[in-house]
Amino acid sequence: MKNILYFLLISFCLNAFAQKQDVVSAIMDFKDNDVVSAKKAIDNATFKIESQNNKPLKPKRMSDYHHYKGQIYLALFEKMWFSDEIADFALLEIASTSFLNDVSNSGANAKDSKIKLNRCAKLYQDAGYKKYETKEYASSADKFSKAITINTSPHINMVDTLNMFYASITSFLAEDYEQAVSWSTKLVEINPLDARYHMRLIESYEEYGDLDGQLTAIKNARTSVPMSKDIILKEVNYYISVGNNELLLESLDNAVNSDPENPVLHFVLGSTYSGLGDFDKAKMSYKKTLSLDPNYVDACNNLAAIFLDEANLFIEKKN
Repeated sequence: MKNILYFLLISFCLNAFAQKQDVVSAIMDFKDNDVVSAKKAIDNATFKIESQNNKPLKPKRMSDYHHYKGQIYLALFEKMWFSDEIADFALLEIASTSFLNDVSNSGANAKDSKIKLNRCAKLYQDAGYKKYETKEYASSADKFSKAITINTSPHINMVDTLNMFYASITSFLAEDYEQAVSWSTKLVEINPLDARYHMRLIESYEEYGDLDGQLTAIKNARTSVPMSKDIILKEVNYYISVGNNELLLESLDNAVNSDPENPVLHFVLGSTYSGLGDFDKAKMSYKKTLSLDPNYVDACNNLAAIFLDEANLFIEKKN
């Protein structure tokens, strides 16, 4: 029995020593710019660390393991990324996960790992742009999502509205409207005063075919950004699409009454009356718009178009 216990103890110690040696070899190979050998050594260390009944490395050596595993896999990815090879994003995924593990454990290399994490996020962001340019929208959305995951992790804690915005756009273009709604909702929660975020959410619900969600998003947007012409028009188009002219005009009348000196609201009301064929009221609204803002070009053009149509109709009747 003692011999068996002695044998197990020796095996345990040897395994721990082998793990440590693999990590040391990986670090030395990496510093000698032999990334291929470094990967082989760090993969051996990974296999032994993840095997059962192995003694865990001490905190300092475990930090070295996570940090240099990240360094090695990041170097392999960047070699492909900056050459004509097709980049293997599994390498970048392993690198970012390794750095995150080190930072999460507050390892001895955590400060350097955090810097490298920023690098990983930037590479994912750049990949998102490239995939967008080649119209690979689903892949682009995935890359922006990976950048967001890194930047919003607890130890970086960055409010990453830029990548969220691009993720919402590319998800929309990839026709993944559920994900587009998700990203847009988060953006609206972060900054409810940005009309762009509300527009993305409204349009995502619209394409998703969720009329209730679309109407809720429109109402929230009208409350948060009441002066946005684009959002007002979205509300107008919504009521037109569902055939509810009564609520359409009620909504616009309420908006005009709440802000009677706003030329945009009078213009939208005029456009709505024009779309409904009530040209007399449309003219009144356009004239009111121009009395508030004589340089409102769209109101001037629309009013002129109505007068032109009426003149043509008069000429036809005379002939």
